[in-house]
Amino acid sequence: MHHLDYQLSGFGLFDRKTFDTSTENFDEELLDRMHYLLAQFKKRGIYVHMDAVSSRTFKSGDGVPEYDKLTYGMKGTAYLYDHPVLNAKQKDFLTKLWTQKNPYTGLAFKDDPAIVTAEIVNETDLYTHSSFAHHFPPTYREHFMGMFDRWRERQNLGPMKYGQEPRIINQRFRM
Repeated sequence: MHHLDYQLSGFGLFDRKTFDTSTENFDEELLDRMHYLLAQFKKRGIYVHMDAVSSRTFKSGDGVPEYDKLTYGMKGTAYLYDHPVLNAKQKDFLTKLWTQKNPYTGLAFKDDPAIVTAEIVNETDLYTHSSFAHHFPPTYREHFMGMFDRWRERQNLGPMKYGQEPRIINQRFRM
């Protein structure tokens, strides 16, 4: 199952009544359709791969700073695992998705053996979509570089001079 968080109203799982301003809630009818489809797959012995976050773009009512500047599908945001808002939004979405019970099977997705694999965030590497700068607006980039600096300190590697050294990192991330 791919694009459960697709941005066009009626194609993903987000509530169509609040879709223009928020991606916080699921649409009951769309969720029911997916439950039914998964139950039919299971009945026929078809196993499912769940791709949880692949297209989500936050809206003004989601409470995410600079929501309109983050990359489509939250690409690269898994690297901001200690960002309090993004972390909370990801946990909330995944908890809602994996713990609600499918009325046709009686099982939550987390307990259904027909769902055999899952990907938490699709294409979450920093290289897929051309550059580091492409993934994050400046405040998120600073947060990420701060995480990297703290890691370097714990490794006794000394401070990093962004834009100067090492060249390979600057070329890779295009900072």
